[in-house]
Amino acid sequence: MTITVVGNPSGDWEGVYVDGILKFEGHSIQWWQMLKALGIEYTTFDADDEWLLDRGRLPEKLTEVKKETE
Repeated sequence: MTITVVGNPSGDWEGVYVDGILKFEGHSIQWWQMLKALGIEYTTFDADDEWLLDRGRLPEKLTEVKKETE
């Protein structure tokens, strides 16, 4: 598999090609778009804002992340 990112000199437009086929384009490339183009499954969740602000950074282990409560 070959990934090629094409942009313009002003940096306001980008496109991602996988094996020569355009998968997506726009003003910026998001991490989830790249994973989707590569066929990689992923999950996401939000950390509790106050908890994260108090800590200043995420912990080393995912199991230690305090999730956002609904």
